[in-house]
Amino acid sequence: MSLLNKRERGIGFAKGDTWGTAVQPGTGHGIYLLRFNPPKGDRNLITDGDEFDHDLPTNVYTMDYPEQTGSLGGRFYWAGMERVIASIFGIYTSSAPESGVVKHEFAFDPIIGSIFHSLAWDEGDEIKSVPSFKFKNLRIFYDDGFQWDADIGGDRTVIASWSDPLSLTYGSEGLGLFRLVNTTISINAQGGADFAAGDVIHPSGVEINIDPKYTTLPVTTGYEGISEHEPGDEPPEFTVTLNFPKKDSTNDDFLTSFSAATKYKMRIKCESAAVISGKTSKYTFEIDLPGLYVVEAPEYAQESPIPVAVKFGIYRPSAAPTGMTSAVPYAYIINEVAALTGYPAS
Repeated sequence: MSLLNKRERGIGFAKGDTWGTAVQPGTGHGIYLLRFNPPKGDRNLITDGDEFDHDLPTNVYTMDYPEQTGSLGGRFYWAGMERVIASIFGIYTSSAPESGVVKHEFAFDPIIGSIFHSLAWDEGDEIKSVPSFKFKNLRIFYDDGFQWDADIGGDRTVIASWSDPLSLTYGSEGLGLFRLVNTTISINAQGGADFAAGDVIHPSGVEINIDPKYTTLPVTTGYEGISEHEPGDEPPEFTVTLNFPKKDSTNDDFLTSFSAATKYKMRIKCESAAVISGKTSKYTFEIDLPGLYVVEAPEYAQESPIPVAVKFGIYRPSAAPTGMTSAVPYAYIINEVAALTGYPAS
């Protein structure tokens, strides 16, 4: 069951405290989606049809719930993505650049678990809910403005007894979205100086993929659904792909960089065209990548004017490079959404 919308729809998700216990989404918990593929509600059933001397089964038994999987995605507005990014990055803090403005700050530490939410959506005349789910990955990409997609995994899918419709409010209401026209991407040598004007590049497409590589914990005593997710054997995967409209002096050397395992640092900064009404700050999303390298041979399309795709992998350098404050990827969002609570600060 999937819903691909030409118009956005609203769903709600609220931070959970105890795995398996639903929290009703409400004020500030709404998010608008263009793509929604909710868990359909699978559950294991068995019959006694395999017992000796049974012609047809005479009974059916309910068993455990497998992991409830789904996906969601939409536009990357100036506000509303704070909880999604906090869930994927793992560390969240906040500060106040000026009165009425919040800087939401994220540091990448996917070893931290226990960041989960309750999901709820209106389906006709009833509210369906996943009491506990986890964002399993995140993709940020450009398509008529920045957009995002994420896969989720949860414990059960149930019909909630909450009032229909949900009383949701949306942080993105009435706001714009981040666009390439107000985006600056800078890259230079990992051990080089801070970014300068000559380090700015101009791709026509950007895609960021973050996958903490969580593994699903099985059903345990006392509960019928999965018992959370934790980091698995594989290391987290964090990549950035840049697409250039043509081969030129800013991207023609990436094959050499790939062969030499050249190390870089990168900054992606998106802003609103104007300042927040009545403030001096702009709506901002910035992500700083202290260590990255060309992870595979670049694609130089054999057609005019030779479009180029370059994929970078993220690694952790021994120390924060010049112009950055950490050796792990970090990001921030500036808007008017109230600071989040309940997310790990360290």
